[in-house]
Amino acid sequence: MEGYTDDALVMLLKNENNAAFVEIYNRYWAALYTAACKRVRSRELAEEMIQDLFTALLCR
Repeated sequence: MEGYTDDALVMLLKNENNAAFVEIYNRYWAALYTAACKRVRSRELAEEMIQDLFTALLCR
């Protein structure tokens, strides 16, 4: 799904397309984790925050 735009992935995700979720996760996990680490200065807390974010995204 690398050729899809973010908007297209969001539309697919709304239709419960798990491959779209995986692509979004792969695209953004590292950047979100890095940003969270800088904010909270705890790798464990940052990882938990990002995991919670993606869990919420998947459950919507």
